[in-house]
Amino acid sequence: MTCRLSKPERKKLGERFAELLLYRASAKPCDMPELASRKDWEEATAYERKAVESGIAEEARSILLKSGYPKEQVEKATRHLIRY
Repeated sequence: MTCRLSKPERKKLGERFAELLLYRASAKPCDMPELASRKDWEEATAYERKAVESGIAEEARSILLKSGYPKEQVEKATRHLIRY
């Protein structure tokens, strides 16, 4: 079973994760109930989970940078989550 998000799902979760990062820079996408409660998330391998978390973190990073938040702070909060 693979855990894949559609573009609208990734955008929605990215927006939600961006909000979480504003309150807690150490937040992780897997902390969101919207993601953790998904059946495909529970069945996903560690590699698949990392890929999904990376996509959500990339989306959140983009949103925060477009909103004018300092690049250094955004990078610090997201760099450990994004896989290049």
